[in-house]
Amino acid sequence: MNDLNHIGLIPDGTRRWSKRHNISLPDGYWLTMQKITDAITVAFDNNIKIMTIYLLSTHNLNRKEYELNSVMDAETKLLQLLLPEIIEKYECRVVHAGIMDDRLSQEYKNALSEICEKSKKYKKRILNLLIAYNPQDEIKQAVKKDHENFMNHLWVNEHLDMVIRTSGEKRLSNFVPLQCGYAEAHLLKKHIPEITKKDILNSIKEHKKRHRRKGE
Repeated sequence: MNDLNHIGLIPDGTRRWSKRHNISLPDGYWLTMQKITDAITVAFDNNIKIMTIYLLSTHNLNRKEYELNSVMDAETKLLQLLLPEIIEKYECRVVHAGIMDDRLSQEYKNALSEICEKSKKYKKRILNLLIAYNPQDEIKQAVKKDHENFMNHLWVNEHLDMVIRTSGEKRLSNFVPLQCGYAEAHLLKKHIPEITKKDILNSIKEHKKRHRRKGE
Protein backbone atom coordinates (compact mmCIF):
# COMPACT_ATOMS: atom_id res chain seq x y z
CA MET A 1 0.00 0.00 0.00
CA ASN A 2 1.18 3.58 -0.57
CA ASP A 3 0.11 6.99 0.55
CA LEU A 4 -2.27 8.96 -1.62
CA ASN A 5 -2.52 12.62 -0.74
CA HIS A 6 -3.00 14.58 -3.98
CA ILE A 7 -5.11 13.63 -7.01
CA GLY A 8 -5.33 15.45 -10.33
CA LEU A 9 -8.28 15.18 -12.72
CA ILE A 10 -8.25 15.99 -16.44
CA PRO A 11 -11.96 15.78 -17.38
CA ASP A 12 -11.93 15.15 -21.12
CA GLY A 13 -14.47 14.19 -23.75
CA THR A 14 -17.55 16.36 -23.18
CA ARG A 15 -17.79 17.59 -26.76
CA ARG A 16 -17.36 14.14 -28.30
CA TRP A 17 -19.84 12.56 -25.91
CA SER A 18 -22.43 15.29 -26.47
CA LYS A 19 -22.19 14.97 -30.24
CA ARG A 20 -22.41 11.18 -30.14
CA HIS A 21 -25.52 11.25 -27.94
CA ASN A 22 -27.18 14.21 -29.69
CA ILE A 23 -27.12 16.28 -26.50
CA SER A 24 -26.61 20.04 -26.56
CA LEU A 25 -23.18 21.25 -25.53
CA PRO A 26 -24.53 23.34 -22.61
CA ASP A 27 -26.34 20.26 -21.25
CA GLY A 28 -23.26 18.11 -21.81
CA TYR A 29 -21.01 20.49 -19.91
CA TRP A 30 -23.49 20.83 -17.06
CA LEU A 31 -23.49 17.04 -16.68
CA THR A 32 -19.69 17.19 -16.68
CA MET A 33 -19.75 19.66 -13.79
CA GLN A 34 -21.86 17.22 -11.80
CA LYS A 35 -19.43 14.42 -12.57
CA ILE A 36 -16.52 16.60 -11.45
CA THR A 37 -18.36 17.27 -8.21
CA ASP A 38 -18.88 13.53 -7.74
CA ALA A 39 -15.16 12.92 -8.26
CA ILE A 40 -14.25 15.53 -5.66
CA THR A 41 -16.69 13.99 -3.19
CA VAL A 42 -15.29 10.49 -3.66
CA ALA A 43 -11.73 11.74 -3.23
CA PHE A 44 -12.44 13.72 -0.08
CA ASP A 45 -14.54 10.90 1.38
CA ASN A 46 -11.48 8.67 0.97
CA ASN A 47 -9.18 10.97 2.93
CA ILE A 48 -7.55 12.67 -0.07
CA LYS A 49 -6.33 16.05 1.15
CA ILE A 50 -5.70 17.85 -2.15
CA MET A 51 -7.42 17.70 -5.52
CA THR A 52 -6.42 19.59 -8.65
CA ILE A 53 -8.97 19.92 -11.47
CA TYR A 54 -8.20 21.06 -15.03
CA LEU A 55 -11.11 23.32 -16.03
CA LEU A 56 -9.69 25.64 -18.70
CA SER A 57 -6.26 26.08 -20.21
CA THR A 58 -5.30 29.31 -21.95
CA HIS A 59 -5.44 27.34 -25.21
CA ASN A 60 -9.05 26.32 -24.47
CA LEU A 61 -9.95 30.03 -24.46
CA ASN A 62 -9.30 30.10 -28.23
CA ARG A 63 -12.27 27.85 -28.95
CA LYS A 64 -15.25 28.91 -31.03
CA GLU A 65 -17.57 31.35 -29.25
CA TYR A 66 -20.44 28.87 -28.78
CA GLU A 67 -18.15 26.17 -27.40
CA LEU A 68 -16.35 28.56 -25.07
CA ASN A 69 -19.56 30.13 -23.79
CA SER A 70 -21.04 26.67 -23.15
CA VAL A 71 -18.15 25.55 -20.96
CA MET A 72 -17.83 28.92 -19.19
CA ASP A 73 -21.53 29.00 -18.33
CA ALA A 74 -21.36 25.49 -16.92
CA GLU A 75 -18.22 26.21 -14.91
CA THR A 76 -19.77 29.40 -13.56
CA LYS A 77 -22.65 27.28 -12.25
CA LEU A 78 -20.13 24.85 -10.79
CA LEU A 79 -18.59 27.71 -8.82
CA GLN A 80 -21.93 29.22 -7.81
CA LEU A 81 -24.15 26.20 -7.19
CA LEU A 82 -22.14 23.02 -6.65
CA LEU A 83 -18.85 23.91 -4.97
CA PRO A 84 -20.19 25.98 -2.05
CA GLU A 85 -21.64 22.83 -0.47
CA ILE A 86 -18.34 21.01 -1.06
CA ILE A 87 -16.22 23.67 0.63
CA GLU A 88 -18.52 23.82 3.66
CA LYS A 89 -18.83 20.06 4.11
CA TYR A 90 -15.11 19.30 3.73
CA GLU A 91 -13.69 22.59 5.03
CA CYS A 92 -11.94 23.00 1.71
CA ARG A 93 -9.96 25.98 0.46
CA VAL A 94 -10.38 26.74 -3.23
CA VAL A 95 -7.27 28.00 -5.04
CA HIS A 96 -7.29 29.55 -8.51
CA ALA A 97 -4.31 28.30 -10.48
CA GLY A 98 -4.16 30.53 -13.54
CA ILE A 99 -4.72 34.11 -14.63
CA MET A 100 -7.82 36.29 -14.76
CA ASP A 101 -7.84 36.28 -18.55
CA ASP A 102 -9.93 38.92 -20.32
CA ARG A 103 -11.61 36.17 -22.34
CA LEU A 104 -13.30 34.87 -19.19
CA SER A 105 -16.77 36.33 -18.69
CA GLN A 106 -17.19 38.83 -15.87
CA GLU A 107 -19.74 36.56 -14.16
CA TYR A 108 -17.22 33.72 -14.26
CA LYS A 109 -14.45 35.87 -12.79
CA ASN A 110 -16.76 37.18 -10.08
CA ALA A 111 -17.87 33.67 -9.12
CA LEU A 112 -14.27 32.45 -9.00
CA SER A 113 -13.08 35.36 -6.87
CA GLU A 114 -16.01 34.95 -4.51
CA ILE A 115 -15.52 31.25 -3.82
CA CYS A 116 -11.75 31.67 -3.34
CA GLU A 117 -12.36 34.49 -0.88
CA LYS A 118 -15.09 32.67 1.05
CA SER A 119 -13.07 29.47 1.36
CA LYS A 120 -9.68 30.90 2.27
CA LYS A 121 -10.39 30.37 5.98
CA TYR A 122 -10.40 26.60 5.53
CA LYS A 123 -7.24 24.51 5.87
CA LYS A 124 -8.43 20.90 6.10
CA ARG A 125 -8.41 20.27 2.34
CA ILE A 126 -7.38 22.09 -0.84
CA LEU A 127 -9.12 22.22 -4.21
CA ASN A 128 -6.92 23.69 -6.95
CA LEU A 129 -8.86 24.87 -10.00
CA LEU A 130 -6.81 25.29 -13.16
CA ILE A 131 -8.57 28.12 -14.98
CA ALA A 132 -6.89 30.07 -17.79
CA TYR A 133 -3.85 27.98 -16.91
CA ASN A 134 -0.54 27.68 -18.69
CA PRO A 135 2.58 26.28 -16.98
CA GLN A 136 4.74 29.00 -18.52
CA ASP A 137 2.61 31.65 -16.80
CA GLU A 138 2.88 29.70 -13.56
CA ILE A 139 6.67 29.57 -13.74
CA LYS A 140 7.06 33.22 -14.77
CA GLN A 141 5.04 34.56 -11.84
CA ALA A 142 6.84 32.24 -9.41
CA VAL A 143 10.30 33.31 -10.62
CA LYS A 144 9.34 36.98 -10.26
CA LYS A 145 8.48 36.35 -6.61
CA ASP A 146 11.62 34.38 -5.76
CA HIS A 147 14.16 33.50 -8.43
CA GLU A 148 16.11 31.08 -6.25
CA ASN A 149 13.17 29.27 -4.66
CA PHE A 150 10.49 29.67 -7.32
CA MET A 151 9.10 26.15 -6.76
CA ASN A 152 7.69 27.38 -3.46
CA HIS A 153 5.61 30.00 -5.28
CA LEU A 154 3.89 27.91 -7.93
CA TRP A 155 0.10 28.17 -8.02
CA VAL A 156 -0.03 24.46 -7.25
CA ASN A 157 2.85 23.90 -4.86
CA GLU A 158 2.21 20.28 -3.87
CA HIS A 159 3.43 17.29 -5.90
CA LEU A 160 0.72 15.02 -7.29
CA ASP A 161 0.50 11.32 -6.50
CA MET A 162 -2.01 10.39 -9.20
CA VAL A 163 -3.55 11.90 -12.33
CA ILE A 164 -6.84 10.61 -13.72
CA ARG A 165 -7.61 11.44 -17.34
CA THR A 166 -10.87 10.48 -18.97
CA SER A 167 -11.69 9.78 -22.63
CA GLY A 168 -8.73 7.47 -23.22
CA GLU A 169 -6.30 10.19 -24.27
CA LYS A 170 -2.64 9.60 -23.41
CA ARG A 171 -1.25 13.07 -22.83
CA LEU A 172 -1.02 15.60 -20.00
CA SER A 173 -1.95 18.67 -22.08
CA ASN A 174 0.21 21.00 -19.97
CA PHE A 175 -1.37 19.78 -16.74
CA VAL A 176 0.95 21.07 -13.97
CA PRO A 177 4.03 19.35 -15.48
CA LEU A 178 6.46 20.38 -12.74
CA GLN A 179 4.21 18.86 -10.09
CA CYS A 180 3.51 15.59 -11.96
CA GLY A 181 7.06 14.29 -12.10
CA TYR A 182 6.32 10.95 -10.44
CA ALA A 183 2.55 10.92 -10.49
CA GLU A 184 0.87 7.66 -11.47
CA ALA A 185 -1.36 7.95 -14.55
CA HIS A 186 -4.83 6.41 -14.60
CA LEU A 187 -6.31 6.62 -18.09
CA LEU A 188 -10.05 5.92 -18.19
CA LYS A 189 -11.61 5.11 -21.56
CA LYS A 190 -14.97 6.63 -20.66
CA HIS A 191 -15.71 10.24 -21.54
CA ILE A 192 -16.16 12.46 -18.50
CA PRO A 193 -20.00 12.61 -18.69
CA GLU A 194 -20.03 8.79 -18.41
CA ILE A 195 -17.78 8.56 -15.37
CA THR A 196 -19.27 7.15 -12.17
CA LYS A 197 -18.27 7.47 -8.54
CA LYS A 198 -17.23 3.81 -8.69
CA ASP A 199 -14.78 4.58 -11.52
CA ILE A 200 -13.03 7.18 -9.36
CA LEU A 201 -13.05 4.90 -6.33
CA ASN A 202 -11.58 2.03 -8.37
CA SER A 203 -8.75 4.30 -9.54
CA ILE A 204 -8.00 5.21 -5.93
CA LYS A 205 -8.00 1.56 -4.87
CA GLU A 206 -5.80 0.53 -7.80
CA HIS A 207 -3.33 3.31 -7.06
CA LYS A 208 -2.94 2.23 -3.45
CA LYS A 209 -1.82 -1.21 -4.66
CA ARG A 210 0.95 0.16 -6.87
CA HIS A 211 4.58 0.27 -5.85
CA ARG A 212 5.87 3.74 -6.62
CA ARG A 213 9.60 3.83 -7.30
CA LYS A 214 9.87 7.62 -7.78
CA GLY A 215 13.04 7.20 -9.81
CA GLU A 216 14.71 4.84 -7.36
